[in-house]
Formats: sequence, C-alpha cells, structure tokens
Amino acid sequence: MEFIFLQNRVFALAAFAALPFVASAASPASITLVADGKPSAVIVLPDNASAGSAEFQAAHVLRTHLRRMSGATLEITRARDLENFQVEKGRLTPPKAAGATASSTGAAPVGNEHVPGEENLPVSDAAPNFILVGTPALAKRLGVDAEGVGVGGLRLATVGNALIVLGGAPERPGDMAKDPKGVLYAAIELLERLGCAWLWPGPVGKVVPSRATVVVDPMDVRETPSIAARHIRWHEWSARAEEGLKFFGVSREQMLAWQKESRERRSPDRAPREDLESISWREWQRLGGQLPSFGHAGMGLRNGKEQQEKHPEWFALQADGTRDQGGDKRWRLCLSNPELIAHVADDIIQQVNRDPSISIVSLDDNDGGGNTGVCRCDACRALDPPEAPKISIMTFGAPVKPGDLSRSRQIVEVPSMTDRMVWYWNRVAERVGKVHPHLKFGISCYSAWTHPPLR
Repeated sequence: MEFIFLQNRVFALAAFAALPFVASAASPASITLVADGKPSAVIVLPDNASAGSAEFQAAHVLRTHLRRMSGATLEITRARDLENFQVEKGRLTPPKAAGATASSTGAAPVGNEHVPGEENLPVSDAAPNFILVGTPALAKRLGVDAEGVGVGGLRLATVGNALIVLGGAPERPGDMAKDPKGVLYAAIELLERLGCAWLWPGPVGKVVPSRATVVVDPMDVRETPSIAARHIRWHEWSARAEEGLKFFGVSREQMLAWQKESRERRSPDRAPREDLESISWREWQRLGGQLPSFGHAGMGLRNGKEQQEKHPEWFALQADGTRDQGGDKRWRLCLSNPELIAHVADDIIQQVNRDPSISIVSLDDNDGGGNTGVCRCDACRALDPPEAPKISIMTFGAPVKPGDLSRSRQIVEVPSMTDRMVWYWNRVAERVGKVHPHLKFGISCYSAWTHPPLR
C-alpha cells in the first residue's frame, strides 16, 4: 500500500540530489565545442527523435545558446551516420583514415529543419568532437550509461572526443511518476555550467556569456530530482505580485503574454524555434514531472450532506460543542471514529471491485472550511502529540446571531495535526489493503499538517 503525496500546495521548487559518483570506463576529458568562433563539435541525435521530442528540443537549445555565445552554428546529425565509427582509445573514430569527419564518411546534417531561410551546412573538418544527445547506445560504446538515474534525472559525461548528454528513466512504475525531459534538463545543466542562466521570465532575465572558444571541463554527473513533480502555482493576480514585477520592470501584460507563450511552447506538436526562448522559463528551471492526479475528497467520504443527517457523529466537533458543520460544503470529519473509518474503507473496496481499473483513490481532506473547523473531540486531540510543533488554527463557535449560519471565530494554538491525519490514512489503507494491496492513495501535506509526524 502506497501513498502519493502532493508536497506543499503553494509550490515545490526543483530540487536535485546528486547520486553517488560512478566512474566511466574512460577518464573524463575536456571537450572543445567551439574554437575561435568555429564549430569543433557535431550534435548527434537518435534516429527516431521527432520535432516534438525532448532529445530534439535539447539539441536545439544547445545549438541556439552555443551560437549566441560564440557565433558558431553546430550541425546536427543522426546516430545512424556514426554506426560505422569505431571506438579507439575511448574516442569515436571514423572507419576511414584517421582525421576523417562526419562529412567525409557520409554523415548527413539535419540541424536546420524548421529554420526558414537557412540551408543545411556541411559538416566541417574542423568539427572532430561529438555531442551525443539522448543516444544511449552510442554512449554505452564509450563506457557511459544512465543506470541509476531516476525519473526526470540527467546524465552528463565527457569521454574521449564525446560529450554525452542523457536523461533518466521517463517513468517510474512504483508511484506512476513520469518525466520524459531528463535529456533536456541535462542540456540546461550543461549550459548553466557554461555560464548561461535564466533568472526570471522574459528576455531580460536571460544571461548568455560571450566567448569565441567554448570548452567543457571534464565531468561525470548523475543527478535525479528529489521531488518527482515540480511546479509553481500561479494562483491569482494580487498587489504583491504586481509589486514584485514592478521591481523587475515587468508589466502585468508582459507577464500574461509570457505565460501564454509558455503554455504554447509546452504543446507537444510545436516546431522547435531557433531563438533563445525555444523553451519556456519553467522548463529551464526544471519545473515539470507528473504524479497521478487527485483532488480534495473529504478524506474519502462520499455524499457528505446525506451522511451528516444519518451519522452526525462522523463529523468534526466544533468549539461550541456541536457537530454542526454550519452549512459548509467543505465539512470536516471526526477522524478517530472507527465506524467512519470502516465505512470509508469498505466504500473504497466496493468502488474498486466495480471498477478494477482504479489505481489511485484520494483520501485528501476538503480544502479548508469557511464555517467549520477540524475536530476538537478528546479522541481526535489525543492523536496529536503534545510535543509536536505548535501551529495556529481557527475554531468555529456558536452562530453570531440566532438563526444565522455565520459563526463566531477564534484563533487558538494547538500541536501540529499531522499525526492524526497519518493515523486516519493508515487505518483506512490497512483495511483496504487486505483486499486491494496494490491500490494507491492520494493525500496532501498542507494546512495544519505540514510538519512530519512524531509517532
């Protein structure tokens, strides 16, 4: 039985944790990509990389930024054009005389598709190095792989005359996490190591250093995001947002236009662009990844209004001593009630029995309450360790006026309520797991339960 967590309802910043160092078959080497404004490397793509793929995107992002840095345009070719190359002393070597290049062995550059007004450039004899983008078979011949790199992870390595740019696994079966853009994140990581940055959305925030010669220092990097799904929640326009944008000289109209562009760039069928913003700012920050979606679901209880009439004891005790939810559609429950737990678990079992394709069920609480609060009964409060970090919550008392739904409110300090939530989730999961052990549950860690549980 597994839980899928939505971590932090406001935002989850991209956080990468480096995996233990694993040495390549050959020692890392410096790779020259551009020398005195002239290409010294060819970008190599998988044979099946389409215009909407992360590999194609990564190649064009590298090419575009390297051209802005140095003025040199690196060609892009396909892995099939190197299939006859040999590996000698850790270097990719053409099958003909030493010093032959991709052009002299029949390599066909594909780098200028979708770029109006430009013709394919011949692969130059001055491009003896290779940037292998998303080509694990070629990388493996050089003793480099992405083994152990997780979903959305990246792999960068220099070996011989090759710079290897790979992504991690596109999905993780265990929790159904998905992120096929690891190779794009690897390209971005490389550019950042070369001095590029995108500090805030829009062209003003983009930083690209100028240099006639571009050399990549020896590297052997494996990284995997520690958070599978990383997003920033743009909730609504506010005075605070306006103040922040004003500081950077950005208008609301510009921000909305950039957001629109960002959505368009995320479309899988878009053609790659040959400019510095061929990807969105959010992609540059490695915001992405997916987990199974779920939403607020009243802790798994369905038909809450009907159940309030049948089982008022299942609902949260309020500060006025009643279990009246004040007409609030976002009702709260008495999580310590064993009959409630049995009902929710049995209902989930029946749902999955009817539809075996269900793989995840939400046990997420209702999102706040405008007129009702968490349960204040002794049994529920006993689930909160007194030594837990203190938090502030709002309690709801008697109606402000007789017959009025609006209730008196008070802010009180209480221990964190994470333990009571975890206790409830586990009781439901234990009962359901006996029948459907592979079912997953979606929960949110926010509000009064952001601190780790103690028990």
